[in-house]
Amino acid sequence: MAPIPWGKFPTVAEHQLARQRLQFMANIGRASNTIDAYGRAVQDHLRFCAAEGTDPLLARADTVAFWIKSMLDRPIRRPSRAPWRAGTGLANATIQQRLVAVRSFYEYLVEDGLREQNPVRRGQLGRGGRRPLRRVEQAPWVAADIDVARDSAAGGATLHAGTVPAPTSPPPTSSRAAAD
Repeated sequence: MAPIPWGKFPTVAEHQLARQRLQFMANIGRASNTIDAYGRAVQDHLRFCAAEGTDPLLARADTVAFWIKSMLDRPIRRPSRAPWRAGTGLANATIQQRLVAVRSFYEYLVEDGLREQNPVRRGQLGRGGRRPLRRVEQAPWVAADIDVARDSAAGGATLHAGTVPAPTSPPPTSSRAAAD
C-alpha cells in the first residue's frame, strides 16, 4: 500500500469523512492511480461545496447539478503542446470519472448512516428522458483509411510504402446523408 499524497488533496485531508474514505480505499488495495483520481474528484467537489457555502453532508441533487454545470463551463487549461480544442469545460470522460468518484464518496456516507440518500444518483433520467450528461462518442476521421478502402473497391489498387494519398472530403455521418 503506497502512502496517500495528502499534499495533493488538502481539502480532502481537512475533511474527516473524505479523508477516511480515501484512506479506506488505499487500505483495501486500490491502485495509486485510482486513489489519485478519486482524491482529485472529491477535492474538486468539496471545493465547489465550500465556494457555494454548502455542507457536503447536506448537499442535494441540485448542488451536484450545479457542480456538473461548473465543470462543463470551466475555462480549459491546456499545456502549450496540447492540441487545440474548441469550447470550454472539462472533457466528458473527466466529468464522468469525477461523478463516479463523488457518487462513491456519498455511498460511503449513506452506508455509515450519515446521509439518507446519495445526491449523485445512478442512472436517473433527466427532463425529457435525457441523461443529465450525454456521452460523446465520435470516432476520428482518417482520410488515408477511406482512400485505401476506395482504391481497393475500385480494382485492387494498392498504396506504395511512404506515399500518402491526397485528403478527400470527410465521409457522411449517417447512412441517410450518404443516400442524399
